[in-house]
Parts: sequence; C-alpha cells; structure tokens
Amino acid sequence: MDYQVDKWQRQDWRKGTRHYCCELKQDLFGRWVLVRRWGRVTAFEGQSREEVCDRYEDGVETFESVARRRAKRGYHCW
Repeated sequence: MDYQVDKWQRQDWRKGTRHYCCELKQDLFGRWVLVRRWGRVTAFEGQSREEVCDRYEDGVETFESVARRRAKRGYHCW
C-alpha cells in the first residue's frame, strides 16, 4: 500500500458557535475519502459524512467546492 500523505488536506472553519471541518485523505485500502464534520463548537460530537472519491482530482474538486460554500456562508478559516 502506497499512502500519499503529502497530498492529504484538512481545513477547519468557524462561524459563531458552529464549526465545519473537511478532510481529504486515504482510507486503509488506499481509496481517497472526503470526510466532513459539522456541529456546535461546544458539542462533544457533531454530525459527519464520508464520501469515497474515484480519483484524487475528484476529491480536490469537491474539497474546493466545500471551501467556497463555507466562505459564501460566512465561515472563517480557523
């Protein structure tokens, strides 16, 4: 298995009492996975969603789309 850790990405955003996190990384099988987490800042656990991407480029495109959406909705990088 050849992990490409140098390509992994993570970004956190915050807006008031809300937070949003997006990660692009590989799973145990080497597949690219986009993991999104969101919720209240003070909550122990929030909600999450995982999406397996066919290619790294597809994951980057979705990651950038999430970043644009967060900025549009008033979230700031944390």
